[in-house]
Amino acid sequence: MAREPDKKSKGDDETPVELVLGGQALRVYLELLLSKEPLGVRELQRRLGFKSPSSAKHHLDRLVRLGLVAKTFDGRYRAVESKTSILSAYTMIAGSFIPRIIPVAAGLLAGIIAYVVVSFPYTDWIPVGLALIGDLFLWIEGIRMLRYFKRLVKTKRVKG
Repeated sequence: MAREPDKKSKGDDETPVELVLGGQALRVYLELLLSKEPLGVRELQRRLGFKSPSSAKHHLDRLVRLGLVAKTFDGRYRAVESKTSILSAYTMIAGSFIPRIIPVAAGLLAGIIAYVVVSFPYTDWIPVGLALIGDLFLWIEGIRMLRYFKRLVKTKRVKG
């Protein structure tokens, strides 16, 4: 059971998470998002390589104030997903954040391949070509989003 943060301290007041957080605080938030269960201060300290538990506690307190993390009754912390963040455009697959557009691109490519295999030798190549061009744009955008995410994790805080 987790205690919900105060409404006035809510972090998703139209300010994206990545503008408020950067560097270590964003790493703490992402670690909590990736975790299947709430984590304690010392657990986070060890996982992220902080020199002391007070460093982890500092970032956790800030995340709680922003409404991005909630403290459970047993003193551990869990992430609260933000809908106003660019992070909402990502999904977690096999423990990694992947842009949601990549599984869509993969599904479209699988559909194109299935169409060609089933309809060969009577395949109409114009729709196949148009679908491949559209799918190419999805893949390009997905890869750009993946690179953006990797840069985002390394950036410093902009404001807050």
